Amino acid sequence: MQEEVTAFSINFQKQLNIIRKELQAVSDNVLHQDERIDELEQYSRQNCLLFHSVAEKPGENVTDAVLKIMKETLQINIKQSAIDRTNRIGKPNIFAAQAINEGRRQIIVKFVSYQFRSKVFHAKRALKNTPIIITESLMADRQRILKSTKEKFGPRSCWTQDGRIGVLHTNRRFYLSSMQELVNIQ
Repeated sequence: MQEEVTAFSINFQKQLNIIRKELQAVSDNVLHQDERIDELEQYSRQNCLLFHSVAEKPGENVTDAVLKIMKETLQINIKQSAIDRTNRIGKPNIFAAQAINEGRRQIIVKFVSYQFRSKVFHAKRALKNTPIIITESLMADRQRILKSTKEKFGPRSCWTQDGRIGVLHTNRRFYLSSMQELVNIQ
């Protein structure tokens, strides 16, 4: 009887180890698929930029407001046909007139081509002494990575480029797309 129990236990351990290996393989596959989905979703935002702190006006034409910023502040003459769509993100709070005046709702701008988007993104330095900020449209996970990177290395050492988070550390440039990559930087 003892021999049967021992044989059963050994066989059970072997089967358990096989199941653990299979489970690890499935887990690794799911992780890889999650990373690919994140990359694809970020890629779908490649022609988008976010405009922050643009004062909101009742009945405004958001596209006209963005084109005015580009022409007058950025000194870029882009036609309306270069913009696919623009809109404010989120619902307006009709009880918070101050929030509307301060432009707390971001504007997302989707350009018809990466070329136009890149032209605007590279000209954003002209906004240095204004309240307006232009950023890339990042997925939520990448926003968290960017925030953690800024906390770890300081905001002057971090930037975004085509959906990847860049960091300058020990005179080397690193490009991150996952929290694990941030953890691995020594």
